[in-house]
Amino acid sequence: MYIEETTIKERTAISNAVMPIFVDLERAENLLDTIQDECFEFKGGNAYLSANAKWVYDMVCIVHNILCDAIAAFYLTIGDGSNDDAKYYLRNAQYAETVLKCGETLERIYDVKRSLPEDRRKRIDAISSKATAMKDEDALPILMALLKEAHNG
Repeated sequence: MYIEETTIKERTAISNAVMPIFVDLERAENLLDTIQDECFEFKGGNAYLSANAKWVYDMVCIVHNILCDAIAAFYLTIGDGSNDDAKYYLRNAQYAETVLKCGETLERIYDVKRSLPEDRRKRIDAISSKATAMKDEDALPILMALLKEAHNG
């Protein structure tokens, strides 16, 4: 094993950055230990499954998910998006950000709309109704333009 020489300050920074990741890795290790200790019997040099196969499969899936999340968190912590799990996380984060922006923009439109005359409210309702049936990435620019229009009159 290789251990890098570090200062107290560097070790503190490293610990702060990766401690949550290692907490998850320890959880995964504990789950694997449980699977190994409670789900297998060893007879004559061979291992036999002594637990419900579905339960073992579910536990292995949980461990796999924990490991994938920890690996992605590490890569994202060091600013490296090359890992497939990190890429997946970033795509989902971008999607979630768009979803949140659409929701916030739509709420702001509804707030502004209340103070507008009836004819303008109907126009805004018609456009926002169409936009809400679209994919979020297509709807967001329309909603933002509608908000600007509603503000400016």
